[in-house]
Amino acid sequence: MTGINSIEVVLPLPIDKTFDYALSTNEFKSISIGSRVVVSFGKKKLYTAIVISKSSNKTFDYELKEIEYIVDDKPCVNKNQIKLFEWISNYYMCPIGKVYETALPKLLLIKSESIIEVINEGTEDNLSEEASNLFSSISSFNEISFIDIIKLFGKQSLKLIDELVLKNYLKVKEEIYDRFIPKTENIYELNHLFFKNSNSFSLLRSQNHKKIISYFKDQKKNFSLSQNSLKEKFKISDGILNTLVKKNILLKSKSKIDRFIHSNIDINKSIELSKNQKISFNKIKSEVDRKRVVLFKGVTSS
Repeated sequence: MTGINSIEVVLPLPIDKTFDYALSTNEFKSISIGSRVVVSFGKKKLYTAIVISKSSNKTFDYELKEIEYIVDDKPCVNKNQIKLFEWISNYYMCPIGKVYETALPKLLLIKSESIIEVINEGTEDNLSEEASNLFSSISSFNEISFIDIIKLFGKQSLKLIDELVLKNYLKVKEEIYDRFIPKTENIYELNHLFFKNSNSFSLLRSQNHKKIISYFKDQKKNFSLSQNSLKEKFKISDGILNTLVKKNILLKSKSKIDRFIHSNIDINKSIELSKNQKISFNKIKSEVDRKRVVLFKGVTSS
């Protein structure tokens, strides 16, 4: 099997592997290790990847995708940095793609979802003609996605975006997502309006329904109980509770659950140290008072 011109790249994604892409002879000659390329990944997404190796004779038992576009004429990452990122990935057991994503500025790793914001704070007049034309075309937008720029102006526009960002005409928008999702549980309380009619309770046929309602009626007016507590107390299914809600007998709501277990700790409780502990404590205190910065040596969990 004849080898082909290929490059190995790192994608700025939390993936612990690299990917190979094919390229033409002219592209192979011009590309350098450490340069950026735009590649397609998945069905429709484009990413800026970093080249970490190239080969003209590597063979593959599957057809490689071709790169979309070479971004850099010169490397933006040197070989020492590539080695450093690989070491970080191995030492800290972190996906290599995540290391690159964290280490490099967002501008260098634009992807199809990246949002380009028009800020027009540039003071330099030495924009290239192509960059000036691109800015004129998108300046009416407050913001535009990278993929839309590619669709409108072609793949080579990434170089122009670089130029416009560096000269303060555009800005790569940082998106911050709150990944914390509050934990909730279902809470039930009695609908007292239902029992304004004195005959309402007698209309209940199910013994389980009667037991649950009797329990609620014996409690204070605004008493509520969680779904799990009700199921455990009365040995019932979700269906029984759902029926009571549908009949408007019970009112159902969501309540946030505190993920942190709070306990009352007596911080003033006196601690009795052993003889050896007292010696160690006094030595530590003496060193800290004298030197302020102290390096401790000890066995883990000691």
